[in-house]
Amino acid sequence: HALVPFVKSADGKHVFIGSMAHAFPCPDYAGYSASKAALHELGRNLQVEKDLNVQVIHPGATLTGMHRKIGLADEKAEGFPSAEYVAHLISRAIDGKRSVVTVGLANAWGRFLGRYFDGVVDALMRRGAK
Repeated sequence: HALVPFVKSADGKHVFIGSMAHAFPCPDYAGYSASKAALHELGRNLQVEKDLNVQVIHPGATLTGMHRKIGLADEKAEGFPSAEYVAHLISRAIDGKRSVVTVGLANAWGRFLGRYFDGVVDALMRRGAK
């Protein structure tokens, strides 16, 4: 709240880094998923309540080592983009005008499916958790 007047006077925007995890259940790291869902809604609400320029950016899986913390084998993370590449995409998104940005086409499809085909996605995530 203390930053709001400064950001407004500079005609700036508040940028929240969310995650694809906000769009669907994430077995074994539900707390992370829930916190990213809350961050997404906080951004939306601040836009409406306080008339703030807020952007929420949702990157997908990124090669950061977080996968090891949740027990995912290194070979399953081989296709994850590097943190540097994702940071580059986030930087480009910040320069844009959209209030919600999903980084990457595959992630955009995943977010769409998670939002509009939740029953199917839930079943797939449940199956993958076993």
